[in-house]
Amino acid sequence: MIFARVKEFMVWTHPTSGDGRAKRVAIRLIAVLLATFLSAGTLRAAEPWQAFLDGLRDRELHDMALLYLDRMAADPACPADLKQVLDYEAGVTLMTSLGDPPARERALDDAQARFQKFLAEHPDHPRASLATSQLANVLIERGRARKTWAERAEVDEKQRKKLLAEAREFFNQAQTALAEAEKRYLAALKKMR
Repeated sequence: MIFARVKEFMVWTHPTSGDGRAKRVAIRLIAVLLATFLSAGTLRAAEPWQAFLDGLRDRELHDMALLYLDRMAADPACPADLKQVLDYEAGVTLMTSLGDPPARERALDDAQARFQKFLAEHPDHPRASLATSQLANVLIERGRARKTWAERAEVDEKQRKKLLAEAREFFNQAQTALAEAEKRYLAALKKMR
């Protein structure tokens, strides 16, 4: 269908067919439309980045969401509100993308680093409380993973004790992060009164 229309247009615009004035007008119109479409790409409207990221996560396209965030981090035209929360959003994406144990451990490591970086760079951001809660969730997941691994039959006693000690440390860190999140939430609640 589309090829037939293109072929008709090509025949119609050929120099040996039909009215030359109509062809020139059509070609100018096409040139103006093409220039408009090409220049529209350089004019950036406000990008609905949150809805886009949420849509990617909802469709379980976590790799694409992380790629989008990495590209936006390198883009000088990245919206300022997104630039501030890139690490937070990457951490959330990593937390929702947990897969098999080796990949899960890498994702948890990266999520923890992203949340810590966000909190270090933006301690007073409105999402700092959420980031602290998410950091606690990462630490809890890491503790659970160590505890689950320690309960496996093939793990010897020495390794079991080491894994349980690591799990306990992650749970202690999570408790500290949750206490910090509680302080942040209470401070935000005070501001609202």
